[in-house]
Order: sequence, then structure tokens, then C-alpha cells
Amino acid sequence: MVTMARMLASMALALACACGSTSGSDAGTGPTGDDAPLFVGTWTGSLSLTDATSGSVIQSGQTSFPIVELASNSISLQDACPDGTDLTATVTSATQFVLSAAFACPAVSVSSCSSLVVTFETLTGTLASSSLSMTGSITEVGCEQTVNANLSFGPATKG
Repeated sequence: MVTMARMLASMALALACACGSTSGSDAGTGPTGDDAPLFVGTWTGSLSLTDATSGSVIQSGQTSFPIVELASNSISLQDACPDGTDLTATVTSATQFVLSAAFACPAVSVSSCSSLVVTFETLTGTLASSSLSMTGSITEVGCEQTVNANLSFGPATKG
């Protein structure tokens, strides 16, 4: 099983070779207005990255995705970027979190490509029946190409 960072790095290598804030403490519905603890844990499930244009699968497999709470209704999706950088998301309800804004991961070097940047354009997490699913879109720029991909994770269970 691999982390999200390794999965994205693997995707970056495959492609190279082919060439938030909340509205306050009342934002949550939990007893303290903080729903972030509902998402905290290491989630294990299936990750799939597909080309946004053709729909073809770029990369897929089982992965784990650790989430920690940063503050009230603010979570960190650990090791999300190819270099291991974390993403910060805003918990909007007891069943959903969103990436507050697009996030460009630090550039990484893969294969013969010296600078590849993965940007999370959108990311939404949904919790239902103790299962987490995430969907989003990413853009990868470098190696003389730009690739738009859709990300799908889950359904995942907390371990």
C-alpha cells in the first residue's frame, strides 16, 4: 500500500516518461461546532487518477490517506503532494470537507524532467456511513506538457 504522495509521484513519473477558512466556530454541527474530528484518522481505499480529456486511467491502486486536525473545522491531508507536502481543507459539515483554494505542490524532479508541478484544483471529501470518498481535479505541468486529471478516492475505511 502506498501513500497519496507516492501515488502522485508515480503518476508524474508515468506522464514524464510518456513525453481554507471557516465562517467561525459555529460552522460545524458537532457539540462544539467542530466536525473535523469526524475525518481524523488514516483512511485506506482505492485511488484512481483518470485523464480528464480521454477518461483513460493514468494510475490506480490501494493507498492510505492520513488526516489530522489543525484547528476547529480545519484538517490536514497528510503527504498529499508528490514531495510529501500536506493539503489543508475546510470542514463544512459533519459529512463534507473542501479544499479552500487551488493548491500548487512544490515542484519535483522525475526521470528526465527537472520540474514538474502538481496542482490540486478542486478536492471534496464526503463522509457517509463511516466511509470516506474524495473527488477532485488536478493539473500537472512540466516535461513540456500539461495534463488535467480527475482524482477519485474511496470508498475508504478508517483504520
